[in-house]
Amino acid sequence: ENWINAAGFFQARTGIGESSRGNLELLRATGRQVQPVTLPSLTPEGLPPRSDTIFGWPMEGARASITVANADAVRSVQQWLPGSFWAERNIGYWVWETERLPAWHGESGEGFTEIWTPSAYSADAIRTATDTPVHVLPHMVDFAAIDAASADRARFGLPADKVLYGFMF
Repeated sequence: ENWINAAGFFQARTGIGESSRGNLELLRATGRQVQPVTLPSLTPEGLPPRSDTIFGWPMEGARASITVANADAVRSVQQWLPGSFWAERNIGYWVWETERLPAWHGESGEGFTEIWTPSAYSADAIRTATDTPVHVLPHMVDFAAIDAASADRARFGLPADKVLYGFMF
C-alpha cells in the first residue's frame, strides 16, 4: 500500500502542536491514506504507556513515516512509538531556533532517512550537528482560518481608538 504513518503532538497547544496539525492536513491533501498517531506530552518521567485507543496505532508496512518532534524529544518518541510505526522511509520534522543544533542532539537524526524543517535558518542549524539530509518544507498556512478571523479588540480588553503594536518572541 501507499499509506503514511504520521506521529505528532496533535493535541498540544504549542508551536510543535500547530506544526503537527498542519503537516497532517498537508499529508491528507495528497490523497494518500494517512494514519495519525498522537504523541502525548512529555513529562519529567517521559511518555506514558502506549494505548491504541487513546493515541492511535500505526499501519504496518507503511511506505513512509513522518514524526513531528524536535531533536530534543526524538529519543523518547522513538522509544515510545511501536516498531510497526517505522517504514522504509522515515522523516523527522524539526524546528530549531538557534544558530547551531547542539552536537548531542545530532544523534537524534539517526534512524531518519531525512529531516524536514520549515526554514533555511533551521536547516542550517540542524546541518551543523547531523549528517542526515535536511530539506526545507515550510509550515502550512491555514488560509481558511485566517480568512475567518476577525478583529475583536473588546474581547481582549484593548482600546478601539488606539494604534496598537504586537510583539512576539
